[in-house]
Amino acid sequence: MHPCRCWLQVDRAAVIVLCLMVSLVMAMRVAAQETVHHTLAQLSPGQPKGAATAPVLIEEFSDFQCAYCGEFARDTLPRLTAAYIATGKVRLMFRHFAVLGPDSEAAAEAAACAGAQGQFWPYHDRLFAAQGRLTFTRNNLLRIAQELHLDLADFPACLDTGRFRSQVRAETQAAIALGLRGTPGFVINGRSLVGALPFELFQAVIDEALATAASHASPAPQADQPVTQTPAK
Repeated sequence: MHPCRCWLQVDRAAVIVLCLMVSLVMAMRVAAQETVHHTLAQLSPGQPKGAATAPVLIEEFSDFQCAYCGEFARDTLPRLTAAYIATGKVRLMFRHFAVLGPDSEAAAEAAACAGAQGQFWPYHDRLFAAQGRLTFTRNNLLRIAQELHLDLADFPACLDTGRFRSQVRAETQAAIALGLRGTPGFVINGRSLVGALPFELFQAVIDEALATAASHASPAPQADQPVTQTPAK
């Protein structure tokens, strides 16, 4: 066989193998995204921030004892809120990823109890502001509730009965099932990110998701045009 023909056959085989590998990677990526959407659909509603009609949804999985989660909450989230959430482009859904011990679970349950009184986000902010300065003991969690003027009959009862314990644990297990190996973890319209990433990276991912959502949007229906008849001569 002529040596050139041998090389041509090898090149063709390599191209075929490469195409098969690309197809396999694409299929695995689609399957992974379907798993993400299915897992998230099984969860109870989280704590939302932003318009329900926003084209981009960010699912945040966070631990109130995690220093990187605190960094995101204090530094990056305000910028995301101003640029995307307040403008109706993004809806943020907070979910618990309580993996740093009993205090993490206690803080998550307390935040959920505050959420039952419509005060999740103020309580969320107080917990992250207190990071490193006080432990999340029952007395400290109650003190934050008192500072926010929560119902101090219902709030302790919510903690003592573990009203939201199963939800906190279900969301934590979901984060692990999604492959989020660190806190904070994020799912942005099906795309996973992990860590206290800079605002600019979130910006790039969100802008790409907005562009994709716009390209998939159906064109607005056109109003019926009035029929103009030419008068008979």
